[in-house]
Amino acid sequence: MRSWAILLMLGIAAIFIFNTCGSDNGNDPDKNPSGEVVNYSDCKGSSESIKTYSESSEVPPTEACIDYHYTEDLMLNIMHLNAGFNCCPGRIYASFEITADTIVITEYEKEAGCDCDCLFDVEFQVKNLAAGTYNLKIIEPYLGSENEQFNFEIVVSSGIQDRYCLTRTGYPWGEYP
Repeated sequence: MRSWAILLMLGIAAIFIFNTCGSDNGNDPDKNPSGEVVNYSDCKGSSESIKTYSESSEVPPTEACIDYHYTEDLMLNIMHLNAGFNCCPGRIYASFEITADTIVITEYEKEAGCDCDCLFDVEFQVKNLAAGTYNLKIIEPYLGSENEQFNFEIVVSSGIQDRYCLTRTGYPWGEYP
């Protein structure tokens, strides 16, 4: 009877080890998609960051763009270039609503710590996203009524990479001195 109990415990341990080993990217086609902010730049509003920005970016401060690419491991990487936030946001974060054919990302800042706004680049990842066609909508905190909301269709398939841009007017978007 003791050997039976030992075999049972070894079997359970083997199943546990088998189920926890493998890919470490966290992407599993049987899991629901989820998103997170993985990185964001410093404020592009200082004279140093403007100089670096204008020399290194092909996106002018009068535009906001969404760069995205999809990888074989069910990961959609999204970069929001020139997202408008308070100059001192504390922390930038987002909520994600992902349904069968729609991805809605709502951007937030922890606080409005300064009396100014500026532009940031914000990087998102959506894990466990099946290939297909989606409507991508990004809700921005400082967009204002004069600017169009990001709301466009993306085709998600292995290796796809694309950019979608909109012209922005009003503060904090515009030409820098």
